[in-house]
Amino acid sequence: DNTLTIINVTLGYFMPVIILCSLYYIIWRHVARRRRSMSSFREGQDIEMGVKRKKKRLIMTQKATRTIGLIVLVFIVTCLPFTLMLIVYMFTRPTISNAAVWVIFKIGYGLQCFNSTVNPVCYALGNPAFRNTLKSMVLGKQHQQTSMQEPRTRSTNF
Repeated sequence: DNTLTIINVTLGYFMPVIILCSLYYIIWRHVARRRRSMSSFREGQDIEMGVKRKKKRLIMTQKATRTIGLIVLVFIVTCLPFTLMLIVYMFTRPTISNAAVWVIFKIGYGLQCFNSTVNPVCYALGNPAFRNTLKSMVLGKQHQQTSMQEPRTRSTNF
């Protein structure tokens, strides 16, 4: 039974945390490198269109990196109590009363399920189209009329 708990904790929490944090670190390094390369351009200078696009992409990448970081943090915070409970229970099984274990289990499991609820919300709030739609729904028709104006079209030269 302890072997199954160790496998569950390792595969269900520690491996995903290691993988998520490693990938996030790689993304963060990439964004930091791009930020350093873009910092060589001074504000107020005439900037050619390619550099403006690069800056816009950098800003979007930074926002995506923050969203991913938030998701990793939410995963760690919401899944850690249940994982710790499994580890503590494995070593102290004979000494803990069943009522205490049941309460701790329910809280930890509830937080772990809450992670599944919060993740889509984090992704959705990171999406500008979703945020604008949500604002128009919450604020009503006044905001909807101003935010739903015809978008500017870009002329294309062939």
